[in-house]
Amino acid sequence: MKNQYQEISPSRAAIVIENLGTSIDGKSVIEFGAASGETLRDLQAQHACKVESFDLFPVKLDFCNSSYFNLDELDFSSIRKNLVACDVVLFLDVLEHVKEPKKIIEALFEINPDITIVMISPNFASIRMLSAWVNGYLPEEKSGFYDGTHLKWLSKKWFEKSLDTEIYSMHFLNVFSKRRHINALQCIFPNRLCSQFGAVINTQK
Repeated sequence: MKNQYQEISPSRAAIVIENLGTSIDGKSVIEFGAASGETLRDLQAQHACKVESFDLFPVKLDFCNSSYFNLDELDFSSIRKNLVACDVVLFLDVLEHVKEPKKIIEALFEINPDITIVMISPNFASIRMLSAWVNGYLPEEKSGFYDGTHLKWLSKKWFEKSLDTEIYSMHFLNVFSKRRHINALQCIFPNRLCSQFGAVINTQK
């Protein structure tokens, strides 16, 4: 994994490409929770990816299909063919909003063991989250963490404990600030100072 000067921005295409470990050119990409689709648009325009979006609140996109899908129902039968033909699945600031992220990941790999899942999420192990808690910004569990729609504390440790490492391989990445003085500190203590983290998940070959 490369430590890039990566910033949180509407399009996460650069983060996905840098950390995928293989070329994304021409690949089939599905994003859950794509919103207005900036990342998919970049992947299609710059890398000739075949892209598709599924969202709880789908937005009509002028460059690809965007359909309704509720991840919490854990029923992928209606899009099974799409997933079988897919190479990469993106969850960019999505898994912290669902009830059972572990079951979702397992279900996707059961349908297609060859896909690569790329996720990015707020890092609940960071000092920023402790600061938010001290200042009263973390609501009670019944209404979510950090904001009212976050249902899970996600961190590297959560993934390592939740997913069987004999079945899945996980490569973690940090989302660094572009401000060099902040970036320098983040590189020393990434797990505590990076407010976001990500993971590239595959099945063990």
